[in-house]
Amino acid sequence: MKCPPRPKDAKWLTTAERNWITRHLEEEKRRLSTTTKASLWSVLFRPEVLLLTAIWFLSTSVGNALILWLPKIIQRMSGYSPVVTTLVAAIPYCLALPFTLLVGWTSDRTGERRWHAAGCMFFAAAGFALSQATANVALGIFALTIAAMGSNARQAPFWAVSSSLLTGTSSALAIAVISSFGQLGSFVVPYIVGFLTDRTGTYAAGTWYFTGSMALAGSLTLLLKLRKQPALKELT
Repeated sequence: MKCPPRPKDAKWLTTAERNWITRHLEEEKRRLSTTTKASLWSVLFRPEVLLLTAIWFLSTSVGNALILWLPKIIQRMSGYSPVVTTLVAAIPYCLALPFTLLVGWTSDRTGERRWHAAGCMFFAAAGFALSQATANVALGIFALTIAAMGSNARQAPFWAVSSSLLTGTSSALAIAVISSFGQLGSFVVPYIVGFLTDRTGTYAAGTWYFTGSMALAGSLTLLLKLRKQPALKELT
């Protein structure tokens, strides 16, 4: 099937959907036409870009480090064999998938982004903290599952927030910078956790580092100023 050149020509959309998409594209076009092209440095040092970069660095580095360290944390917590530990370590991410879809769905239906992103980060921080507050293996694994769910689910609303704040040709550059620093954190933080573990002999220090990073990322997210986006339910 040939793809139509304009949303208004898309026959598989309802009239209300075509009008909604066309209206918001025109509004964005008018808004962008009133702005001037920003220089490289003015884009990189915009307050919202710096804030988004810090949030993505803190949260993504924790999320990726957790993937690497979760089996070791579970094994030290439980004493399970390597095979059982591997199977148990898959549980948090199996449950994180439907939770991520749910968060994305509710964010789209309501048009709210900031609290969805920050709430997931606080949810992850609470999971990390709870895992250190109990000696019960089952409760500890449940807490780490909460942490993985929040860590995964934060991504979609975070990028929705970024898209609402960064528009125009400069947005591609800003998003590239934000993403790059997040991946840099993913490289650095596993070494930080390894260092803390070697110095203390436990994974507790690294887990508390995860807790603090996610809590700080959530707090910084709440500092972002953005307009509430139209909810998808407006289309019906």
